[in-house]
Amino acid sequence: MQVTTGVAAMAVGYAAFRYMSSPKSANHAYFDGKAVWVTGASSGIGKELCRQLVEKSKGVRLILSSRKEETLREVKEELVAAGARAKDVAIVTLDLGDKETLEAAVERAFKAFGSVDVLVNNAGISQRSLARMTSPVVYDRLMEVDYVGQVYLTQFYLHKMVETKDAEGHIVFISSVAGKIPVPFRSGYCAAKAALDAYASTIRIELELECRPIAVTVVSPGGVRTAVSKNALNKDGEAFGEADAVTAEGMAVDECVGQMIRGISNKVDDFLVCSSLERFAYRLFSYLPLRTATKTILPKYKKYLDATLAKVAS
Repeated sequence: MQVTTGVAAMAVGYAAFRYMSSPKSANHAYFDGKAVWVTGASSGIGKELCRQLVEKSKGVRLILSSRKEETLREVKEELVAAGARAKDVAIVTLDLGDKETLEAAVERAFKAFGSVDVLVNNAGISQRSLARMTSPVVYDRLMEVDYVGQVYLTQFYLHKMVETKDAEGHIVFISSVAGKIPVPFRSGYCAAKAALDAYASTIRIELELECRPIAVTVVSPGGVRTAVSKNALNKDGEAFGEADAVTAEGMAVDECVGQMIRGISNKVDDFLVCSSLERFAYRLFSYLPLRTATKTILPKYKKYLDATLAKVAS
């Protein structure tokens, strides 16, 4: 009873803190005239972010990146139809898993408009498999794309920014709630996102110590209705092929991106974009012993966990 009361008090206190400290509205003018580089721009959150920037910010210039050049060209056409000028949308193909090509990709991105004001590290891949059944190759792929590749890209971006004295910049990492709490069937994904969070927090402090005018923002979405679950890696590294309940019943992608823009445009260091239940789970694992937090939250996800377990254990 005392634990339950304490958890309730903690939740109420945290809700009040979030209300008082979080930005109340998006500052769309923040992106006016800026060059914004979005990786993973061919679909989902990345594509929607580009669309909303075009519709709500004046003169924004976009650099679209993913592995699929043809798809990026289609996205560019949609953005032009939405009001962007063709000359203000550049395409730079890249594969985060191919580290040797990333420095050249950064050079092409800077060449597109002469600078990159905001780098949005959005590209990534998820996982749906039991850890004990997962091939080590799958863990290699997850770390390459969700952590190492993003670090490489950011390092090369920072080198370019430091070359220009007093250049202002903004690095955004689209992480995940799964980087902050243990989420079943995502062991490698959780590890990669947790590593990314730690890297982001460290470079933020270092940039502040050096008095560099480069902001670092970490956005951690929960379940969002995109193709992330269908494209997630199974135990053998193949596509999982279906939307699990967390994704299928998740936040609409336009709502998620709207909240993301609110935090990014106000240079919030680290914030969640998720359901109240996912936020509650995050607070449980932040403040309670692991076993207590697990026993509290698992019953709320039992139907989903049982259904996904049956799929991944087969």
